[in-house]
Amino acid sequence: MSAVPCAPHERKLASQTFSDADAADVEAIAAQIIPTDDTPGAREARVIEFIDRSLSTFAREQRPIFTKGLADLRLRVSAAHPGAKSFAALDAPQQVALMHAPEQSKSDFFTAILAATSPGILAQPTYARPPSKISLTTTAFSQRFFSP
Repeated sequence: MSAVPCAPHERKLASQTFSDADAADVEAIAAQIIPTDDTPGAREARVIEFIDRSLSTFAREQRPIFTKGLADLRLRVSAAHPGAKSFAALDAPQQVALMHAPEQSKSDFFTAILAATSPGILAQPTYARPPSKISLTTTAFSQRFFSP
């Protein structure tokens, strides 16, 4: 098996749901849920694209949960780290610390983003543009069933 590059993608998401700042925050949360280690994580699998697309199609009813959750996250970031631009701008330990309260309280937002991130890494690669194929390489799905 060949190595998959794990650096964050520099291209901009053409979001159907999120502002650039919200997309960066959702991507950062997903990257903490499924981090990059010796295998690609949520960032490399472009889970943000799956979440964005799902919130504009089959999971449309969850958009208010994400809108409210991201607004609450911004408030918690500014309260805990005055001067910080966003959740995505925090370092990993600061991000993890801010995720503990909603995780432990099983907030609707944390539950929704967890539920969206997990299938996002396993989703059919056509959800990402260009297709990431990470689900194929990390789960041993056969490439022959993939057709962009």
